[in-house]
Amino acid sequence: MLCLSYLLIGLYIFYYFSESDAMEGFSASSSSANNKAHKMDQTFANERNKLLSLVNDPERINNISELYDSDGNLIDSKKVVTDNNTYKFPESGHAHKLLDGMLGIEIGARSYQGFGLTTLNVDLLPSQHAAGGAEVIEEAKSEKADSPTTREGSHNEIDRQLELAGIVRRVDVTLSPKDVDRLPFDEGVLDFVLANRLLAPSSVENSDPFAWDPIISFCEWGRAVKDGGYLYAVLPNKERTFWHREKKSTTIQEVIAAHMKHVKSPLDHIDDPIIWNDNDATEFLWYMGLNVVDTLPQHDSVQGGYALVIQVQRKNGMISSRC
Repeated sequence: MLCLSYLLIGLYIFYYFSESDAMEGFSASSSSANNKAHKMDQTFANERNKLLSLVNDPERINNISELYDSDGNLIDSKKVVTDNNTYKFPESGHAHKLLDGMLGIEIGARSYQGFGLTTLNVDLLPSQHAAGGAEVIEEAKSEKADSPTTREGSHNEIDRQLELAGIVRRVDVTLSPKDVDRLPFDEGVLDFVLANRLLAPSSVENSDPFAWDPIISFCEWGRAVKDGGYLYAVLPNKERTFWHREKKSTTIQEVIAAHMKHVKSPLDHIDDPIIWNDNDATEFLWYMGLNVVDTLPQHDSVQGGYALVIQVQRKNGMISSRC
């Protein structure tokens, strides 16, 4: 009986100290996790503040890099605007209702077709659309003659903005073509990404700097947007654009093959290889498994376009298993 008492006392002492060690370990682990979460929150807040300070900077227009039209003529900086009250077509009530009060980016912003949201404008080298640093100006000027956006039958986008609105949108973040599939933003720092007709003049892999692979594009846009945020994509509908109507639609099989590098591009022989109607887009979204929360078959601002609204829901850190 005495031996049994000693045994029980020993087990109690062992349990007590084991539990104490476990609690200390748990406490240390919990403290470390909290510190890590705090650092991540602080990093996120810092990134958001940097973006907001850029959006709200009254000196944005004074810091504009040089812009050239397709003939190499320098554009007067007074014609480069940052405000949202100069659009030729009405702003989108659909986009305002969903995205007002949020911070995002607009990829490929145009002066004649705007949304009036709180965004930074992201674009490519100035030979195609955009303002860029001084180091790329000479490169852009030398490229202009061979630029895909100046090919016969197409408009240089800067010329088109000047023609339709008399002004050019300022670009806040400039990408080079080789980095076009990588946005310079931390994961989850944006409330939304707005891509307006970005998949219209594109092939999946060619010399065109608008060579947006739809699979890579949606994955990358989703990476930069927080959980619960939105991807707002306006796509051209071939049934409503006369220059696309008679052309062959791009199949999901062609997009996948090009993404996997089995072929160079879906349809090299036409200017606009990504050509979809509603059914084509639906098939792509089904393949990607994206969370579509709204559609607008006939967009209220972009003529000939339709809108897809995707809410970001990450699984294993990605918005799609295809990423």
